[in-house]
Amino acid sequence: MKLGVDIYSLRFQGWNAFQHLEYAKKIGLNIVHFSELDPFESLDDDYLKKVKAKADELGILIEAGMGSICPTSVTFSDERGSAVDQLKEMLHIADVLGSPVVRCYLGSNADRRGELPLSAHIENVVATYKAVRS
Repeated sequence: MKLGVDIYSLRFQGWNAFQHLEYAKKIGLNIVHFSELDPFESLDDDYLKKVKAKADELGILIEAGMGSICPTSVTFSDERGSAVDQLKEMLHIADVLGSPVVRCYLGSNADRRGELPLSAHIENVVATYKAVRS
C-alpha cells in the first residue's frame, strides 16, 4: 500500500512543487497529490518534466487534480477557460507529470441546494467528459 499527501492540506506553507516533493520524501510518503496548480512555477512542459524528474529521483509518485469541471457550479472558475479547456489542459499536465489520474469534481454542497437541480449539474459534468473524450 502506498501513502501520500494532498497538497491542499499543506497549501499555507507557500511551497513550490519541488518543496512538496522533498517534504513527502522526508516524512516517508510515496505520493504527492497536486490538487491545485499554485505550486507549479510554470505549466510549460520543460518545467513539468523537471518536476517529474525530481519526483522520479526521490521515488515519489505524482497525482494530478483540479477543481470543478461543472460550468454551472458555484465553485467553477472560468479564469483558465471553459470546463472542457481546463480538463484538457489538466489531462496534458497529468500526462507530462506521469500521473495516472486527474481528480476533478462537480462542485460543492451549495450546488445541491440551489435553484438548478443537482441532476442538471451532473448532466453538465457528463457533457464536459464527453466533449473531452471526442
